[in-house]
Amino acid sequence: MRRNSGPTSAEYAHKYEVSLTNEIVASLPPGKAEYCVFDNRVPQLAVRVQPHGSSSWVIRGRWHGKPLRVTLGSARQMGVEEARRETEHLLRTGLRRPKAKPATPTFEEFEQVYNDRKVATQKAINRQNYQRRMASRIMPAFRHRPIGEITQPEVANWFFAYGEKFPGGANWVLGALRAILNAAVAWGVLDDQHPNPCTGIRKFPRPPRGRVINSEGLGRLGATLESVRGRMPDVVDIIRLLALTGCRHGEIVGLRWDEVRTDRLVLTDSKTGPKTVLIGDSASLILGSRSHLARSRFVFPSRNNPDKSRGHIRDAWKSIRRKANLEKDVRVHDLRHTFATHSVTSGESLFLTGALLGHRRPESTARYAHLQSDQLFSAAERIAGTISQWLDGPAQG
Repeated sequence: MRRNSGPTSAEYAHKYEVSLTNEIVASLPPGKAEYCVFDNRVPQLAVRVQPHGSSSWVIRGRWHGKPLRVTLGSARQMGVEEARRETEHLLRTGLRRPKAKPATPTFEEFEQVYNDRKVATQKAINRQNYQRRMASRIMPAFRHRPIGEITQPEVANWFFAYGEKFPGGANWVLGALRAILNAAVAWGVLDDQHPNPCTGIRKFPRPPRGRVINSEGLGRLGATLESVRGRMPDVVDIIRLLALTGCRHGEIVGLRWDEVRTDRLVLTDSKTGPKTVLIGDSASLILGSRSHLARSRFVFPSRNNPDKSRGHIRDAWKSIRRKANLEKDVRVHDLRHTFATHSVTSGESLFLTGALLGHRRPESTARYAHLQSDQLFSAAERIAGTISQWLDGPAQG
């Protein structure tokens, strides 16, 4: 057999015949047109090579005077000996084969459809996160697997192996895989009786992230902010606005003057879409003090390019956090967490607090509102004291 780029279309009818081995099959190059290489041990058996590179086992020739055309399956998934046994079995049994299940696309093929339909409509930052984890964690494990053949043990082994070191990341990718396979059922690619292999696999328990800055910590933070105002006025105003509004970091750093009103911020975009954030006098005063700087459309423009907003204040926050003697794991986002928690513990309802934060679901607000241990202790002491008075009081006749 010749070793070149494969037959041309004019050579297609030529019958190549060799004693096939797995190595020969794997090395067959794609040609300009489809071609077949027949096995000289089982003459009706051939490997068919497509121009795009895929190869499959086929049975070709004549059988009882009739043309013989049967496809056995992918040459990647079936070895030479198995293909020979299958061919001989079919010829002995009159080419009767059990009804095969409908073929399903590979995970990579279906994920491209899912990406175009679902992921493409998401916010840019969410798309980037999805595509990064898809490329690094999900695709290497399932790229060539037909989605109808992915099994629960296969998913479980992959999930727990990743989760041993990165439980949070493993939880995220399991959720993404589950959503993709649910979409395959919803869009008719998989039968609705086909069980999602992610079903029954429980995510790793994760303690809620975040710290609450108590009143003493807020006092130290305020004093530190005033001490560094001369060196970093923008950072000081950003941190104060985050603490006073409960906004996310990106909502304040990317704030535009056309979104600022006297008593509210009318955000055209946020993690949950457009929303309005009501602000108090303290936040209004900060914004008012910056109005003379409104030479950019951004409240906090980049120093290098006023047409863009400034970047993250992560490094500045680390310095301020250290100087204010706050715990090392207190993040900028914990200013939002602190706003939510102090709102709830001061007596505001979850509904009202959620409205201030722009939450769509009560569960989101409840996640932020972790009570501080000293407040729990005080509440327990008050309740126990009241019940003790009732228990120790005079019996009522």
